[in-house]
Amino acid sequence: MWSKYLGKYNDGLLCLILVPIINTINYHLTYARIRWDWYTYTTYAIDTASGFICWWLIRKITDYLDKRMPYKASLGKRLTYQILWTTIFVQGFIIASTEIINAFFGDGPLPTKFYTYNLFIFFI
Repeated sequence: MWSKYLGKYNDGLLCLILVPIINTINYHLTYARIRWDWYTYTTYAIDTASGFICWWLIRKITDYLDKRMPYKASLGKRLTYQILWTTIFVQGFIIASTEIINAFFGDGPLPTKFYTYNLFIFFI
């Protein structure tokens, strides 16, 4: 049964559809007032590109764990490691890329809300 699913991840089309939808929902949860100007389009494009990179990171971690720690060996241990490592790497990427983009284009430090509210939304 397990061999039917392992190594057969056909999620490319799903990624292309879901990442922009998830980013749109995230955008509406994050910003109370959305301005329809260059800032909105730019941040949406950057966030969507980051979403694609995060999906790729999750895929690579899953592929790595498929080889090193198959589901049928220990499902609980595998899920724990997968959730832990994908969370650490993806949240780390989001924090690092946001800080770098803000350092180049922002007009000050990131608000505390990013670390207390936005990262919780990204985690979900």
